[in-house]
Amino acid sequence: MNMSHEEIKKWIADNLVDREEGRKITEQTPVAFTQATQRKVIIPFFHIGEGRTKKSLYLKSELEIYAKNKRKRIPMGNHNHKDIQNWMYDNLIGRETARQITGQSNNAFQQSLDTGKIQPFITVGTRKNSLYHWAVYLKDEIAEYAQAKGKKIGEYTKGKKIGRRRKVVSPVMGYDATLYKIPEKLKDKNIDDDLLFDIAYGDSHEHYSLVEISFSSNSQKAVDFAELFDLFLIKDDYFKIFKMSDYYDAKSRMENMSFDEEFSKRVKHFLNVIEQELNKGETIFFCCG
Repeated sequence: MNMSHEEIKKWIADNLVDREEGRKITEQTPVAFTQATQRKVIIPFFHIGEGRTKKSLYLKSELEIYAKNKRKRIPMGNHNHKDIQNWMYDNLIGRETARQITGQSNNAFQQSLDTGKIQPFITVGTRKNSLYHWAVYLKDEIAEYAQAKGKKIGEYTKGKKIGRRRKVVSPVMGYDATLYKIPEKLKDKNIDDDLLFDIAYGDSHEHYSLVEISFSSNSQKAVDFAELFDLFLIKDDYFKIFKMSDYYDAKSRMENMSFDEEFSKRVKHFLNVIEQELNKGETIFFCCG
């Protein structure tokens, strides 16, 4: 592809939009836009992350066509510009993958951004401190920065994050779930996945851990646990703020589920901790992965 980085940036700025701008073009509510993406009527041109952390860019011209033909249910996704789309997937990565390559904590990575040592390739969205404001990074530049710092660079492939996790997980275990509380000093901050990640994997994460459980690969108990607490089983980290309504929903679901005695004790312990912490006014969340 005979385009410079500056030309690629300009093309992205001119032709791609994020979710918020996309639904303005299609004149849909957030729910209607989500439903259209779930039915694959609207298909992202490019995305990073998975599950609730997934962030996408959409081809503006496709959305404009869809907006004029919604009643005809014309499916999107017949993307032109495959060369630049493939280049983006081969060369651009999200914040978390970049952070793992550098081997830094979330705070250290943010400091590198603040001091200009690391710079995004492009930044998307205009609302800072929101899910609609995010950045992607040039893989080669992040690798060069990591090498300059003398860090060991982990291998990674499209759609998969591999790197150093700050919480040590036994290689035998395929899935774990930990309940954390948000420190008092951070309760007035914007609570997003970046903040939750920093609490769960930061240097002081053990101080905020309440209770945890691990499961072996392909464990039915992991599936049952996720169903009970309404969590997602995904390869990447998944976060969920847990409220009192979630607690009552989980208790209600438990009445229709059967576990062996030992697992039932573990589940009840989670429920007891959740109830105690919420009654004390704490803000708590699950970190699963």
